[in-house]
Amino acid sequence: MNGRLRRDHAKAAVGLTMAALLTFAAGSARAHVVMGKPTLSVLTFDSDLVVRARIIEPAMEIPLGESSARDFVVVAKVLESLKGNYIEERVVFVQHGHGALEYQKGEEVAVFLKRIERSRELRGSAMASRIAWVSEQEAGSKFTLDPSVRADFVRAVRSYAGLATLLAEARPQAAHRITLELLTSPHQMVWSSALRDLVMAGDQSLLSARDLPALEPLLTSPDTAVGLRMGLL
Repeated sequence: MNGRLRRDHAKAAVGLTMAALLTFAAGSARAHVVMGKPTLSVLTFDSDLVVRARIIEPAMEIPLGESSARDFVVVAKVLESLKGNYIEERVVFVQHGHGALEYQKGEEVAVFLKRIERSRELRGSAMASRIAWVSEQEAGSKFTLDPSVRADFVRAVRSYAGLATLLAEARPQAAHRITLELLTSPHQMVWSSALRDLVMAGDQSLLSARDLPALEPLLTSPDTAVGLRMGLL
């Protein structure tokens, strides 16, 4: 009986601690999550094509029309299509946006691309007559894929791409499941994106008190990043 009482008291103490932490952290969680960087879900939904690729030429110069104007494009070998039906061996795209990325020759990356005619600034340009794809990823959204993170990252993007194929009524439950799965990833590139989605959602569609049993191991494990624990709380 004494052992049972001790267990009950321990559970009650954990519950009180969780309640206190939730009260403390609820008002400050948004401040601890970087809101400006696009999440994997947003990038995936907004892209026509997402590929895992190896950079062949990070800055290949091309002429524009008959004038002396020049611009630079990125040439990459397609290793895997994560969204979109792309069968070519290579993809060529222009980088556009503030603080555009600088790729390194030979690095493996995930690239989120739009058809260039969807770009308000570039669709009527000379570049649009030469190049089919544009990347609007900025410096803070470069995804270098080393072997340790590759599988988790690819699974995340494929999961988000799959949401668009579901019936509208099935999407909330699927998004909830995906969010829970990604939060358990050991890779900050993955869990931080899911956490930003969670904070920005501002409701219980992605996560709620019912998920506490699944999240408790994350919240209590010393191996869980402090940023993830604070964000969840």
